[in-house]
Amino acid sequence: MRRRLARQRAIQCLFAIDVGHTPPDEAIATAVALEGEEEPERAGVEVWDRSFMEELVRGTLTQRESIDAIIRSHLRGWTLERLAAVDRAILRVALYELLYHEDVPPKVTIDEAVELAKVFGDDASPKFVNGVLSAVAREQGLLPAEAPEQAGEGDGAPPGPSGQSSFAGPPDAVQQPEGMA
Repeated sequence: MRRRLARQRAIQCLFAIDVGHTPPDEAIATAVALEGEEEPERAGVEVWDRSFMEELVRGTLTQRESIDAIIRSHLRGWTLERLAAVDRAILRVALYELLYHEDVPPKVTIDEAVELAKVFGDDASPKFVNGVLSAVAREQGLLPAEAPEQAGEGDGAPPGPSGQSSFAGPPDAVQQPEGMA
């Protein structure tokens, strides 16, 4: 729970930085004010891991360009800018943790990101976040490659933010509504 709250606050910080153009130090200070300074555990109450939150925010910002390039390489028919801001924040934090925190098992990072997508995203967010993070983890050799019969349906691309396959054909393709072909 200590790190889940830290991840949640890191996502909120990155959202504020991205959407509200809040300076990083101010976003972090706001998160700290919401949770309070780190205190020793008392009477079975867990405290949050402020240093982990701060490291996630600052590390993600430092590696943002390379993280965004990875996200872009996994989008089909979408742009990074078109993604919901909260999905972007979740993917950025989780990819930073996945790629730069060897002390956290990849499945834990992915599961935590999916849980946060359930809380902050829309109905399609958890599946989308899971698809992108799992694909990156497999490419990086952090998870075993999926057997073809397990890969699922369609083109093998993670679903888009709307829950549909993220591959919608060539960028200039016009999608006809059903029954209109």
